Amino acid sequence: MNKNTNSSNLRRVCVTLTVASLASMLFLSGCAASSGAGSAKASKEEGIKHRVSESDIASTKGATPIASPKIALWINGMGCPQCVTNVDLQLERIKGTKDIRVDLANGKVYATFTESPLPTPDRLSKAIDDAGLTLVKIEPAK
Repeated sequence: MNKNTNSSNLRRVCVTLTVASLASMLFLSGCAASSGAGSAKASKEEGIKHRVSESDIASTKGATPIASPKIALWINGMGCPQCVTNVDLQLERIKGTKDIRVDLANGKVYATFTESPLPTPDRLSKAIDDAGLTLVKIEPAK
């Protein structure tokens, strides 16, 4: 009986370790949109690609706070749920962030900021870059 109990416990431990290993590999593997490299640079090359003007891209680098507390961010590179999580985590680090809604299908993020001064386009761009993606346009949201 003791031998069967030890064998059963050993099987449970092996199954638990296997499941934990698989789960961690899936969680840590990075963006499904990346080309298998799992790096931030690789994820910028895949996923959603917006067509925007040069002036739209230039406006994401400004040092003057955004005019509207409700904004839509157009982001290139979003392609998986991990992208959504990364964007959420980075935007939540910005002071005064209230609501964040990520539309993965359209590659847009809608956010509301409640504290003055509102963030600058450059700060928003840095947050999105830290998430491994590229901010290409900021516009007021409804």
